[in-house]
Amino acid sequence: MRRASLCLLGALFLSACDDAAEAPAGPAAVDLFVAHTPLATPAEVVNDLGYRIEVDRWVAVSASIELRPCDVSASLLWRLVGGTAAAHVTPTVYRAGGSAQPRDLLGAGAATLFGQLTPPAGDYCQVRYASSPADADIEGSGGGASLLGKSMVISGRYTPPGGEMAVPFALSTTLGTRVDLPEIAANSAAPLFTLRPGERLTVTVTLDPAAMFEGVDFALQGPAQVESQLVFNLARGMQLALVPAP
Repeated sequence: MRRASLCLLGALFLSACDDAAEAPAGPAAVDLFVAHTPLATPAEVVNDLGYRIEVDRWVAVSASIELRPCDVSASLLWRLVGGTAAAHVTPTVYRAGGSAQPRDLLGAGAATLFGQLTPPAGDYCQVRYASSPADADIEGSGGGASLLGKSMVISGRYTPPGGEMAVPFALSTTLGTRVDLPEIAANSAAPLFTLRPGERLTVTVTLDPAAMFEGVDFALQGPAQVESQLVFNLARGMQLALVPAP
């Protein structure tokens, strides 16, 4: 269902058995960013059903980003190296966030810092992004009270296929979403990346506003269906990049 485009450098896939280079001292660090693909100005999208959508306001709420270690007791590497003596242990999840951070999807799209983590060295199999309704902290974050209790607000006008008159619309949703990037089991034997002591990694989750209106039919779908489709498309269109920081 969901797709994630991964930009991974070969240095992230160093073998656990490769001890030719001495690991640097100090804790590992991960910088988490959120970005979006900018829309052309003025913000206008033509979706796959032929609707022309002009957008005046579009804010999405980011809630958290998690790093999810691999379940080593189930991994192929563990079975080969550690045998079967270890019991199944659910790995600790490393999470940044907790209060809502609004993102103006009509902005320039530049990546902004979401949070920083210092997880232990090891293999990590997923990055999980979550959106959720904004809490009371949103008022002091630049999002404004109008976002309180909402995970996305959007307003503008749409013109039906072959039509000439634009119809105004205003939508907001309380639906949240959790997106696993890539969409694989968290106990996969293949790590997404291996974090070593002293390394610094930049993780960027990029949202794609232009893809969010795919499948939206204003004439046949009610507001709840449109909002659900927007949230589904938000999850489906995300991209993930992992790059060693200089």
